[in-house]
Amino acid sequence: MRFLTTLLSAFLVICMPAFADDLENSLMELNEKKKEMIANSMEFTGNQSEVFWAVYSDYEKELDSIIKDEYELIQKYNSKYKDNTISEQSASNMLANIFRIQGRELQIKQIYLGKFQEVLPKNQVLRFYQIDNKVDALIGYDLAKLLPIVGAEI
Repeated sequence: MRFLTTLLSAFLVICMPAFADDLENSLMELNEKKKEMIANSMEFTGNQSEVFWAVYSDYEKELDSIIKDEYELIQKYNSKYKDNTISEQSASNMLANIFRIQGRELQIKQIYLGKFQEVLPKNQVLRFYQIDNKVDALIGYDLAKLLPIVGAEI
């Protein structure tokens, strides 16, 4: 798991600038790395793997729309930051978009909780969400390192 975590972090740092050039391929690569981490950590038995990945595929597709929205917001932020044009209204709009995106992500995760529980025991579902949250935290950390903070030199 530690190796895959390092690999995912390296992928993000190296590929984030290229993300803009080819969002679809970057998403596919990111999703593959995430799937590899999940597969290596879940310890499926019997047919659990097959039924899990069927649900996960739909889950991933829904979360891709969140990633695209986050990416667009990051691009807008970076553009305004570089131009030093983050007005009070822009800041307010960005905050509203951040919370809207986070709300949609939580909603998707809550909806899929039930779907995952239909195909896996609850302890396996908990394990999946723990892994998923760790991967999300790593991605968030790497993104946070890349984004400058408004009005601060850090």
